[in-house]
Order: sequence, then structure tokens, then C-alpha cells
Amino acid sequence: MSTQVVYRVFGWCYIILGVWGFIFHQFGDYMQLSSQDNFILLGLGILFIGLARCRSRYRLSGGTLLGLILLSWSGLPYLSTMPYLHSPHPLELLVRILTGAWTIYLAIAELLAWRKIA
Repeated sequence: MSTQVVYRVFGWCYIILGVWGFIFHQFGDYMQLSSQDNFILLGLGILFIGLARCRSRYRLSGGTLLGLILLSWSGLPYLSTMPYLHSPHPLELLVRILTGAWTIYLAIAELLAWRKIA
């Protein structure tokens, strides 16, 4: 699957989650969304859509960086006791881990595909 398509899907999912949080402030009993979380989710959505529209080399480096940021942000609940740095909700943690891991995987797969062509 193309990285452009996946990044667009991630972007729209994050934008939908951010708008959903502004309207309802929760996603069932699985995720409580504060206004800070909503702004972060909207920002991530815009970044992912922006990465989908970039050149391949920028998409590769930006996707890797964004994936590493998401994975490190997912590890904060285990390293820090500051409540504003992380969310204790399992759905939000799962979304961040899966998005970060898949983003890094796609960047590595695209890099390996470049090496086969060259």
C-alpha cells in the first residue's frame, strides 16, 4: 500500500478524532479527550496530510520522525508521573502505538524499495 494513501487515511482519522473530541469530549468509555488532546490530534492530522502531499524523500524522513515521536509519546506513561504528558486511556495509547509503528514500517519499506531500484 502506498505511503501517500496510508498517511492521508491517518491524517483524516486524526482530524475526525480531534473534531469528535471538540464536540463530544469522549469516545465511549474508552477515551476522554480534553481540549489539549483535540488540538494535538488536529495537528497530527494536518501533519500526516501534509506528509502525504510531499515529495518522497520528505515523506520518508517526516514519517520516520513522526513515527518516533508517536512511539516515544506512547512510552511516556511508563516513564513519567506528569499527568499532562500522557493519557491513561488504553484506546488512545493503542492508536498512538499502532500509528507510530506502522509509520516507521512504511518508511523503512519505502527506503528498501528505493535501494532495490537504484
